[in-house]
Amino acid sequence: MPRTQDTLASNETIDTAYPNEIQVVEIQRDERPPLYEFRAPLYSPKDTDTTPRWENPHHARMYAAVYVAVGTFREEKTGRRGVPPEVQRDGQEATIAYLTTQDGISTDWLTNFYELPEQRIYEYRSRIRARAEEHGEENDD
Repeated sequence: MPRTQDTLASNETIDTAYPNEIQVVEIQRDERPPLYEFRAPLYSPKDTDTTPRWENPHHARMYAAVYVAVGTFREEKTGRRGVPPEVQRDGQEATIAYLTTQDGISTDWLTNFYELPEQRIYEYRSRIRARAEEHGEENDD
């Protein structure tokens, strides 16, 4: 469950925050790069024993942006490499942005699979980030 800065563990800080307690938390580790963990009140990961964590902060931030931009999603029963239905329903932009956060899926793979120029992949990710930020601003008013 998401926490406020005051209730985080001593090795945790909020990296990115959206309304409704959706956040990416940076977790410092001894002599290793930090981990970035996605947290949201109603979030249920694919595997109940794992919480989405990345060593790459950009992947964690993109995952949170997709979550906010599509209006949240559920990963249960999507399979190991499946895409949540809410993400797919949102369209190719959201699907590609979501896939960039998954292990083993690179921009090169996406450009080949979707037969799109690399710049289009970057545009899609940028649009998803902008949508998430707009959603956050709407909730701040």
